[in-house]
Amino acid sequence: MPSLIEDWETRAACARSLTDYWHPDEDATAAQRSASFAIARQWCLRCPVQTECARKGIVLLNEGSVEGMYGGMTPPELRELARKIGRSSRKVAAHGSRTCYVNNFCRRPECKAANARYEADRRRGTGEPAMRAEADWRPLLAPLPRMPVRMPGRLRLAA
Repeated sequence: MPSLIEDWETRAACARSLTDYWHPDEDATAAQRSASFAIARQWCLRCPVQTECARKGIVLLNEGSVEGMYGGMTPPELRELARKIGRSSRKVAAHGSRTCYVNNFCRRPECKAANARYEADRRRGTGEPAMRAEADWRPLLAPLPRMPVRMPGRLRLAA
């Protein structure tokens, strides 16, 4: 059975820490999170596997599950790095889904098949999203009332 911990993770500097500064509690204040990340960043600067850790953080971005610090970078810093190197900075749809076919222009056979299934279901009226009854969407077409818009120095009516 394969280990859930990769080889490089056992050599990481954070593996020897008794406190988890890299993943502060969700209920921590912004100041507490910042202080925790500052301590974690000092550990990361002398870590022999910082690059591998950052790589894992970018992979976790694509899975939509990045929490805490990886490779000395917070999630916003990881997203910025991912954009700079041409990688997706958000969750990526899995292959074999219509979302992957449509959003990523993927033409793998499993993505094409997922799109074909969706289109067939849609034509039969059984696909997602569920078709709304006419009474459900008619109120959405009603015109909006004109509302006053406050502009600096004067009052105008919205178009």
